[in-house]
Amino acid sequence: MKKEFYSLCLALLVPILSGLITFNGFTQSPFEFYEAPNRWDIGVKASNVQFYGDLPDSENKLAYGFYANSILAPAVGFRFLLNFGEMAGQRKDLTGKDNRNNRKFETKYIDYTIDLNFDLFKIFTGDIENPLSVNGFLGIGYIRYRTKKYSLDDVLIEYVGYTDNGETKDKMGLDFVFPYGLEVGYMVTENIGFDLSFKMYATSTDALDGRDREGTAIDMYHNFSLGVKYKFSL
Repeated sequence: MKKEFYSLCLALLVPILSGLITFNGFTQSPFEFYEAPNRWDIGVKASNVQFYGDLPDSENKLAYGFYANSILAPAVGFRFLLNFGEMAGQRKDLTGKDNRNNRKFETKYIDYTIDLNFDLFKIFTGDIENPLSVNGFLGIGYIRYRTKKYSLDDVLIEYVGYTDNGETKDKMGLDFVFPYGLEVGYMVTENIGFDLSFKMYATSTDALDGRDREGTAIDMYHNFSLGVKYKFSL
């Protein structure tokens, strides 16, 4: 997973640097910053969530998000994103030799991130007036979560963010997230647009599924999202 993350970072940096070096022939560079940071878009998203971790048989769950994007230049922006969602999954030991692997989990979470985004379409073409956008994202943020892990016959085994054997809510777990991904958007009018995005979230924890084991990989999850946005200037 770490190699995939570094590879994507490099893949995003190459066209960005190429655009900086080779761009010419248009009235405004995709990297020419606006005089004032007064261009924004705000939007809402609905996402399908999939989990990757020690209990990898993930169920399809939903998340809902709200964001504000500060457009610094035609191809550069900062996005502030807040998601509310759920994750669930399980693992079955089909050999019957290790009952400890017969587990399932349920997690409710909130993540909030700040992403640096580059419009790869405008970088490659220089066409800053085109309603089409293809954005690459890299970011950092936090995830807060509550998790319950059960045996497959519904006996509670472990929990995060609860007390009293999982009956009472307690302080939520808190860890870093590192989102990266791609988004295709299209402005239907000057102010209204839609976007379709895929974003992977690497975390700094192995406990999202309630199964924090030494020597195992960190947990990850992805969102496949459909959103609508409104663009405006202050």
